[in-house]
Amino acid sequence: MTDILQDTNREDAVEVTIFDRAYRLRRTAEPAYLLKVATLVDERMKNVHSSDRTRPAGELAVLAALQLAHELSEAQAELNDREKLIRTKTRDIERALDDKLRELGV
Repeated sequence: MTDILQDTNREDAVEVTIFDRAYRLRRTAEPAYLLKVATLVDERMKNVHSSDRTRPAGELAVLAALQLAHELSEAQAELNDREKLIRTKTRDIERALDDKLRELGV
């Protein structure tokens, strides 16, 4: 989502609140999705803030972003592992099917 921060006078913007601050976002996706993502960021920042109330908002944002990036990286690794497993199982099924077809003379 490039350039999602929006001029406040644009009609196609969605307003979200993150860490008690309002932002107008360009509608690069459905408003409900943007609100969902903003809520996730807001919750993460508040969670980080609750464990360390001395950090400025900018640092909280970076820590929240790092947590979200870490989770994304883990999810991508899990997806890659599952894709490898699916490819392996697919090859095994193809071999078994080929063997059975040869056995049947087809």
